[in-house]
Amino acid sequence: ERAWRVENDELWKGYVAAKGRVRRVLSSPGHSLRFPDVSLALDGASKRLPDGGDADLNETRLVHGTIPALLPSLLRNGMNERFAGR
Repeated sequence: ERAWRVENDELWKGYVAAKGRVRRVLSSPGHSLRFPDVSLALDGASKRLPDGGDADLNETRLVHGTIPALLPSLLRNGMNERFAGR
């Protein structure tokens, strides 16, 4: 199997910092943050992937602009940048 990840260091640091702020709010007494009840077709497959999301923070994967019929192939084979924008 092959996997790849493109990461912008500055955006990643901001994301990690934001997760820390949410975690602090959730651990504070009397917080009022509530998670929406969202269930996605990707939930089961996403949880099996490395870094499949932090369940304590209600993280999930979203695939923007991808038609549902392509999701099984994407999850099985990964993305191919040659097809980007088609």
